[in-house]
Amino acid sequence: MLVKEIPMVLVFVSDLPRSVAWYQDTLELPLLYQAAGFASFQVGQQRLALHTSEQAGQVNSNSGSIPVLQVEDYPAAKATLESRGCQFYFENTTPNAAFGSFRDPDGNPLQIMQNLKKE
Repeated sequence: MLVKEIPMVLVFVSDLPRSVAWYQDTLELPLLYQAAGFASFQVGQQRLALHTSEQAGQVNSNSGSIPVLQVEDYPAAKATLESRGCQFYFENTTPNAAFGSFRDPDGNPLQIMQNLKKE
């Protein structure tokens, strides 16, 4: 197989310090690394990276890719995020999962999801 894993998801932002603070404070992601125009967070076994771009929000708000972040308790996670200013624009529950979508300060879409299927 040519591709063996996805080690990182890259999200473009317009203001790196603002976005780093938002991802740390709102999503409680641990910051791994930050340099000029770039920051990386640990999310389970993967990394979520932020990179500055003048086109942030314009390109990503309509992209077909959305980072999906696993949570243990969807209603509790949603309530916490809403208390921190996140506005959910889409929610759905299936027999296997509950999920909802919201945006970061640049308008990039993010989604939280709880697996409902017992393994």
